[in-house]
This record gives sequence, C-alpha cells and structure tokens, in this order.
Amino acid sequence: MTLVRFSDSVVARLASDLGEVYGLSLTPTMVIEGETDASIRMASDSGEAFLIKARPDVIDSPELIWQEMVHVRLAEHSFGFEVPHLVPALSGALRVSMDIADVTHVVRVLSYLEGELMSSLDVVPGPEFLSDLGAVSAQLTAALGDLVPPPGLPEHFWVLTRSLEALRESLGRLPESAETRTIREIMSYVAAPLAGLDALPVATVHQDLNTHNVLVNPAHPVRVQGVIDFNDTVRTVRVADIAIAAGYAMLGSPAPLDAFVTVVHGYVAEASLTEGERDVLFPLGLIRLCVNWTTWLARSEGDTSSYAASRMRATWPTIARVMDAGIESCHREVTERLG
Repeated sequence: MTLVRFSDSVVARLASDLGEVYGLSLTPTMVIEGETDASIRMASDSGEAFLIKARPDVIDSPELIWQEMVHVRLAEHSFGFEVPHLVPALSGALRVSMDIADVTHVVRVLSYLEGELMSSLDVVPGPEFLSDLGAVSAQLTAALGDLVPPPGLPEHFWVLTRSLEALRESLGRLPESAETRTIREIMSYVAAPLAGLDALPVATVHQDLNTHNVLVNPAHPVRVQGVIDFNDTVRTVRVADIAIAAGYAMLGSPAPLDAFVTVVHGYVAEASLTEGERDVLFPLGLIRLCVNWTTWLARSEGDTSSYAASRMRATWPTIARVMDAGIESCHREVTERLG
C-alpha cells in the first residue's frame, strides 16, 4: 500500500503557500501517514494547531463535496465531545485547489484535536468510558442521520455492508493458514445475518469509530474527549456505527463480550435499536475485526514495523478469543444480554 506523504521540503513550501491562501503563519510540526490524504499538523504563531489535509483530486470530487457536507453538518451541532471543524480560506472556501510538487491537490485546513488516542492507552478503558463511547455513536448518528450524499459518490472499501467482498479481496492476497481458515469459518457463520441487512433502518453514520479515531484525556479517562477522521462517513445501515464501535472496543479487553455489550448499552440509553438490529450487532462487529485484520495484514506485505501492521496488531487475539469461546455461543450471549 502506498501512503500519501510529502517530503520535508514540500511540506515547508505548502506551509508558506497556505499563508497566502488562508492568512495563517504556519510551522509544520508533524507529518501523519494516511490512506488517501497527506496529513500534516501545523501550528500558528499563536500556538493554535491545525490539521492540513491534501489529496491529489479535483475540486468538485463527490468524495470531497461529501466530506465537506459532513463537517458543515457537524458544525451545526454542539456535542459534549470535540469534533474537527473546517477552517475557511480568505476567500471563504472550505476546500481549495493548490499546486503541490507539480501536482494539483485539493487542500483543506481543519482544527487539530488534542488528546490521546484510545489505541495508545496503557490501561483498558473502563465501563464508564465504554458506555460514553456508545452514547457518542448515538449522538453522531442523530446529527448526521438524514444527510444525503451527492450523486456519483463511489462506495469505498471499508463500508461494513460489503465486508464479505472486502474479505475475499484481501484473502486472495494472503497465503493459506490456520488464521485465514478461521476467517473463512467466520465468513460462513455471518453470511446468514448479513443477508438480511437490506431490511434494516438506514442512516448516515461515522462508520469508523475504531480505537485510532477516538480521543481520550489520560487525566480523566471516563469520557470520550473527541472523535476524528470522518472520511469514512457513509449512508448505510444505521446499526453499522455502533456495531463497529462495540467491535473495536473488544480489543485488548480481558472480557471482550462485556466491553461489547457495555458500548451498546451506552448507545441504547440515547437511541433505540430494532430487534433486527440487535440480532446482527455481534456478527457485524466481529466481521469488521476480520476485515481489519486481513486488510492490514495483506497491505503490510510482511513488514511488522509498517503503518499497516500497526493497524491490526491488536485484532487477532480478540478474534481468537471469540473463536475459542465459540462464535455461536458469543453471538447468543450478546443478543440475550441486549434483550
């Protein structure tokens, strides 16, 4: 996998050009790896931090129009946690076309959210934090739920409803092993629940509340401090958001099912779920972990120190624990406890 990243000289030139377009005097402080955008943290003379996102694209790309719509909608709401907001250029535009290293890029400037990633915590988040994570999922879904994408928006790889297709793509790049056979066993189990997704309620959701997108205050780790990366926001089955959040919450937990159920309980304290949604929650959460493991393993190409490897390192132990306990047994227990 090729990550979008700029050299130091290109980043320095970009900071200078942004001064003319945005009226900001910026100093680059950190380059962040990403799948689709070059992301650079920059600080102003006053110490305010910004996240600069640049991608080789056209200004009227449906994906960029959609992401702008999402951020504009978020700005209309007040949450008990932080979300990034788009910073307008001097022209008032929220996205601008700029020449970077002789290639046309679309550049956006966002507020930079401080905090520690959930994935970086030294301790496993407690029930209060996990319950709050579920509430955050419900609040974001309520805010974004009726937002309709622009025409021509392509379906992206990580959409939860295409998990089986994504798994087949990644498994085709991996050698046969005990682990890949386990993944195929899980695929077989979840095929039936996933077949009924078309009958479930639809909404626009964040769809990527994984541990790399949730911010925590280490000094007060009982509330979600912020949510980042709305690039995967999509209109899909409503239950996808909480299924993903609960699935990733199992990572590193000594009691994965407790973690899963606690996140969902936090959600239903804010918003209801239908019986059909509750029935598919666990299969959806588990299959997302399978997509995470196979996708990043395939993209890592054996490099255990790579960005790709870091994104799936904690995933397999959780999948293995579920399989050791029995996938059908775990599914039944979760559904009964959500009751």
